[in-house]
Amino acid sequence: MVELGLLIVACAVILAGSELFTNSVEWLGHQLDLAEGAVGSVLAAVGTALPETMIPLVAIAFGGHGATTDEIGVGAILGAPFMIGTLAMFVTGSVVLLRARRRHEDDVLAVEPRLLGRDALTFAGAYVLAVGAAFVPVAAWPVRPLVALVLLAVYARYVRLHFAAERGEVGHELEPLRLHRLDRSGRQADPSTPRRGIVVVQVIVGVAAIVGGAIIFVDVVREVSTRLALAPTLLALVIAPIATELPENFNGVIWVHQGKDNLA
Repeated sequence: MVELGLLIVACAVILAGSELFTNSVEWLGHQLDLAEGAVGSVLAAVGTALPETMIPLVAIAFGGHGATTDEIGVGAILGAPFMIGTLAMFVTGSVVLLRARRRHEDDVLAVEPRLLGRDALTFAGAYVLAVGAAFVPVAAWPVRPLVALVLLAVYARYVRLHFAAERGEVGHELEPLRLHRLDRSGRQADPSTPRRGIVVVQVIVGVAAIVGGAIIFVDVVREVSTRLALAPTLLALVIAPIATELPENFNGVIWVHQGKDNLA
């Protein structure tokens, strides 16, 4: 019962953090005059990817030597995209269908095909390259560092393209910044537009809640898995990604619920 309560608390913390984060990152993108693609695919992605990034980093870099830590690290890396491509897509599509009558676009996702296609192709190419590098013999050691550099270059180009994109017309109003009410001097100066400082503060608070909630979730799930004598590979491939992908899931659900399909 204690573990169940902690799981509920962790999910609630992640959900609250995701709501704060999506709300603030929209304002940050608006103030930086960024396109929606840059906000959703770069700014939001960096923040919500922190939990899933931490697990393999901690497992591989600080978990000591041994097959178990390697399995957890590699499994978490490989399991996250599968979770996004299956559970996250299912949840997002379900929300669209359930909200169809209240959405302006009905049951159709209003996204830019060019933007979505570029994201999908970039991800597919990078993922195939990364998986292929895993099968390179250890003796051919220069290959893997080279692949890592190529992946960094691909992501750098991906980010540059998004930030270089022209900002289109925004078809929706921004929700009021949740922490704007705490900035009294800012509200007196402009009741409707928050200052960038309080926007950044809310971004940090949201990310901290997301990471903290994910850590609690993973710790509880790991404890339960240990009691049930589950293999570390199963934990890394299936259970850990469920926790670490919750922020992306929640962000997507929130944005689809608000009709902001490009951000989702």
